[in-house]
Amino acid sequence: SYLPLAHAQERLTCESLSLMVGARIHFLERIEALGDALRQVAPTFFTGGPPVYQRMQAAILARVPQAQLDRWLRVPIVGRAFARALRKKLGLHEAALCIAGGAPLPPGLAEWFARIGIAVRQGYGSTENCGYVARNPAGTPRKQPLPSCSTRLVLPCIRRCAWPSRTRTLRRKRCSRRGLSS
Repeated sequence: SYLPLAHAQERLTCESLSLMVGARIHFLERIEALGDALRQVAPTFFTGGPPVYQRMQAAILARVPQAQLDRWLRVPIVGRAFARALRKKLGLHEAALCIAGGAPLPPGLAEWFARIGIAVRQGYGSTENCGYVARNPAGTPRKQPLPSCSTRLVLPCIRRCAWPSRTRTLRRKRCSRRGLSS
């Protein structure tokens, strides 16, 4: 864990999910030590914003140019071994789930990580709705609402979201409502 605990993404993924599944949380003192901590801890679940994933990609590409990486990954046996070594070097070799949130991932970044065997799922939410709105399931680039959530796209010129129960003005293009059931 390296985000502030007041951050909605950190609160949802770190605290809530860890309590649900009984996971151990490792706290990081400095973001500069993230690479060393990931290699030491080898998390099974990792969450980060797009800059964290971009920093990981840049660290790999600083040592191995993209053209050379592409060549190695195309060779069947060598490619699998090389991808495994990259995952281990990043510290994500045990990660069953990697989530990106806080901002949209740049185009192609999730696919780049998928090529080395790291499936990065992107979530969408905001502090106002506890960070729980949508995610993209495995193999789909589109975000889908989570259970008990509904979403509606709002035109930027209108900027209004009208639910049967209330109307409110928004500055965002996506409006969501979370219905809790007992």
